[in-house]
Amino acid sequence: PLPDLSKIEVVQDDASGIYTDGTLFHGTDFQGVKKILQLDDAGVLLLCEHEGVSDQRQGQFPVKDLNVFLTDVMYQSLLIWIRKFYDSASLPLSTDKVEIYRVFPFGKPFYVQLQVLKSDEFGMQADITAFDSETGEVYMKSSEARVTLSRDLAWD
Repeated sequence: PLPDLSKIEVVQDDASGIYTDGTLFHGTDFQGVKKILQLDDAGVLLLCEHEGVSDQRQGQFPVKDLNVFLTDVMYQSLLIWIRKFYDSASLPLSTDKVEIYRVFPFGKPFYVQLQVLKSDEFGMQADITAFDSETGEVYMKSSEARVTLSRDLAWD
């Protein structure tokens, strides 16, 4: 189901700064987080969109059954949450299960909802769902995605 935005106080209406303030390190091909709608100890809700990546830039990973560029945007929710609550960088460790229902389309807004399962000063585990911003149709679910925290890791 779609989130009731009337009950949400938007955290960051223009999230482009997260790609330059040290929260995230991603280049333009992976910059798709547009708004941080909700961010609390239980999780994060993002509004995302990316206009597209040229075929040449897609290289050996062309978008077919899986849009790796927007899947990466989905997983950025983990790093955003970690930076907010632990003031730390993080790196991916594992994901128990991924269910793909539809390919993420370029040029269309979608939501990413992260639900924290557990976290401590060493790592975090969460479920992540990406879904269409108009219909609520699910694109992808990631179960028990894990990251490790590193206070010494810095993006230049």
